[in-house]
Amino acid sequence: MTGYSVAILGATGAVGTELLKILAERSFPISKLVLLAAPEEKGTVINYQGVDYIVDAPNEHSFDGIDIALFAGGSISKVYAPIAAAAGAIVIDNSSTFRYDPEVPLVVPEVNPEDVDWHKGIIANPNCSTIQMVVALKPLHDYAKIKRIVVSTYQAVSGGGLAAMNELKYQVAAINKGEEPEVSVFPYQIAFNLIPHIDVFQENDYTKEEMKMAWETQKMFHDDNIRFLLPRSVFPYIAAIPKLLLSKLKRKSLLTKPASCWLSLPVLSSLMILKTKNILCPYILPIPMKFMSVVSEKIFLLRTASACG
Repeated sequence: MTGYSVAILGATGAVGTELLKILAERSFPISKLVLLAAPEEKGTVINYQGVDYIVDAPNEHSFDGIDIALFAGGSISKVYAPIAAAAGAIVIDNSSTFRYDPEVPLVVPEVNPEDVDWHKGIIANPNCSTIQMVVALKPLHDYAKIKRIVVSTYQAVSGGGLAAMNELKYQVAAINKGEEPEVSVFPYQIAFNLIPHIDVFQENDYTKEEMKMAWETQKMFHDDNIRFLLPRSVFPYIAAIPKLLLSKLKRKSLLTKPASCWLSLPVLSSLMILKTKNILCPYILPIPMKFMSVVSEKIFLLRTASACG
């Protein structure tokens, strides 16, 4: 095989655009590329690797002969993911549609690749904030079992898609001109502001966006006993999702050495994102604009916390 037949559903959106960028950067072997989006986007021309592709609207035959179908998110997954899987494609879905379905594996390759083995045509991706967190925490959980996770997430407007990113830009421009900024995507002005609320509230007074991190982590770690504190806010920058993460372990032996020595421990030295090139000096400030286009996670500071006891 010289390459895979790949379809991207949602190719014109923020996630679809990033998927195409990453496929190109990694020289993913593609023999055929099908780009799909909402009917109103039909006819849009997207250039990939020097070739112009015309975006089509999905239908029941769009996935015939497709090896891998990348779904870039949205409720449309519920309709077309089963159709694509029935056509023989492996669907990798970035929406929340199948994340909590017990018949669909929720997978991060660095965390639980073994769960891919029981897929039935559809593989779900977790929330982007969850991905960052579980890659860092899984080796610790395997080594010492995590009892509790406290994570504050400072989410960029990119979580709301292109419309949200554009709203921030337009509001900044309007304010700089002395004009009243228009508010439509977010419930409040986001420029020069922050909004301590994402998604709808659940019965436990956390929002759905906050609870996603708990539900998804428990599913991928196969451990429903981990407890969470999960405040999330939207901050006025385009991309990147910084977070402050605190975890309490059941075993304390990991902490008998100073944090500066942790990289020498097998449990951490084997973790991809903790290689020397990816753990940065705390004096190099973690400014989001420096990491908007960085695919891998970055860890800036490891230390023990007296609050953990």
